[in-house]
Amino acid sequence: MVDLKRFEAATTYVITLMVAYCSIVYELLMAQTLSAIMGNTVLRYSTTIGVYLASLGVGALLCGHSEKGSVRRLIRIEILLTLIGGLSVIMMHMLTAVQRYAANTSLFFQGPTGEPVLAVSFVVLSHLIIVAIGILSGYEVPLLIAMRKAEIQARQGRNPATAVNVVLGVDYFGSLLGAMLFPLILLPRLGIFSISYLSALLNGFACLLLLSFKPCRGRARQAAKIGVLIGVLLVLLSMVGRTEQYFLKKFYYDDRITNISSLFSPFDDLDDIITFRSPYQCIHFVRRPDNPFLDSILKTYTDKFRADPNFPKDIWLFMEHQYQFFSNFEEMYHEFFVHAPVQFDKPPRRVLVLGAGDGLVVRELLKYDEVESITVVDIDPVILRLAREFPMLVHMNRDSMSDRRVKLIQEDAFTWLSRCRERFDGIYCDFPNPIDFDLSRLFSREFYCMIRHHLADGGFAAADIPDPALWERYYSTFKAAGFKTILPYEVRLENDNPGLMEIAEEFATMGGLLEVKDTEKERQFFYDTVVRRVVDNVSQRFVFLRAGKSVISRRYADHKIPLHVFNAKRFALASNVAHDASFRPEMVNSIIRPTIPNVSFNSIFELNKPG
Repeated sequence: MVDLKRFEAATTYVITLMVAYCSIVYELLMAQTLSAIMGNTVLRYSTTIGVYLASLGVGALLCGHSEKGSVRRLIRIEILLTLIGGLSVIMMHMLTAVQRYAANTSLFFQGPTGEPVLAVSFVVLSHLIIVAIGILSGYEVPLLIAMRKAEIQARQGRNPATAVNVVLGVDYFGSLLGAMLFPLILLPRLGIFSISYLSALLNGFACLLLLSFKPCRGRARQAAKIGVLIGVLLVLLSMVGRTEQYFLKKFYYDDRITNISSLFSPFDDLDDIITFRSPYQCIHFVRRPDNPFLDSILKTYTDKFRADPNFPKDIWLFMEHQYQFFSNFEEMYHEFFVHAPVQFDKPPRRVLVLGAGDGLVVRELLKYDEVESITVVDIDPVILRLAREFPMLVHMNRDSMSDRRVKLIQEDAFTWLSRCRERFDGIYCDFPNPIDFDLSRLFSREFYCMIRHHLADGGFAAADIPDPALWERYYSTFKAAGFKTILPYEVRLENDNPGLMEIAEEFATMGGLLEVKDTEKERQFFYDTVVRRVVDNVSQRFVFLRAGKSVISRRYADHKIPLHVFNAKRFALASNVAHDASFRPEMVNSIIRPTIPNVSFNSIFELNKPG
């Protein structure tokens, strides 16, 4: 015979576990969505959890301590949480689309006053969703405690205080369960839209449990409401792929949101975003042509498409919504990054590549016959697999990751270096922009101390500098790590080249562009201003490092390898970079005291922009 006391208790505790799990997952979803939209993951998670905890307190205060009608009140709360939690990710992305619409269509929001207003408005409105979930979740525990107390008292239980402790314990365990499952299983396998719908469905089933096993008035009406919600969530779950594409296109083709119609348009005329999901990030391949006029200018600096007309065009790679490369001109980054250090030194025999799992850095290194081995260490197994198997990426990297000289290791670079005993003639560090403190450790003093220890005698290291404005912090960090030779170099293109003449003539004869109608002056304006802006747009700073103090060769050596953009003239430009060589101890980036990224109050309101 069923023990009714134990059955009642078990049902209450199961419901407590389910709703606690759902509430924490909703908040993690909000934090992850905001980090994708706005960047700076640590900041987004910190502010989201802080707002959520404060809202929990507000909800608990508003709930009060009355045990009367606790079941009926709890059912209403769960219905609201099912609705808001299930639609929370959609609401967040819709707010982003509205923000882009306002920025694209209003001169006020494009101005110095309107931009901050728009940013603050977005942050406030997006966090209101977090506040709503937090307040509703704050109602849950007092109502569950009241419900359990009423059950004990109805059966003349002697110690309702013990029940309070058990409810709290189960609630905390449910939060732990959600917090563990979210990064380990849910996010890498399902994606944020599926997680939101499935969590809301679980919330709905918790509500059905309440309706089935706990007495309350108006059961039929409440059951009808939750039944409709579950039906809507099941429909949304069946359309999750289309929903994801809808909002991905809103993000990556944000310049197309120019009127109310485009705000709600699915952009079916545009290519779908090719999506891959790994345990660490979402990988997106986006087909989006660049500005044709800018495109025509940059094409005069490279012969890549003349050498390979079938090279994938107009493809952008993003990881966690962060720009990685644009296929039309990726060689401007990769050729300067890889080949300038070889000019400063000589082709390395044993090479270590940290990051760069797409294989484009490896492609450039394999052009040298002197290179005997390349070890690639990247944390993401999916990008390493794509670099070997995804036809588009294999074409771009010339199937470099399948070369017999290349060894692939899927591991965190920091952890792997701490165990490695090998030394290398050349080490290339190609990591994502350190937008949070987790990534900043790959730019830390501790990390570059390990880089220095893994250099063979006379060997060199090269790394990209994501934000040249923070050069003082990077320089001080390299200096603190023990490097004696620290030489910045950049992607630098000349303002004019023979291929630009035809475009300059076209520009000068277009008319209406300038007040001055003198053709020669228009042509000069084109070279000095228009072209300069375009080439500055592809500029990227790197750094060449040696453990010891040494004289750097600035003479260009022709290694007889195929290059599309890098040459003697551009090497001279690239290596002539004025820089501040002042060591500032307070600016050293370390694991103990990170100074990168440069997080400020304004960071709370910054949004990501694709490209």
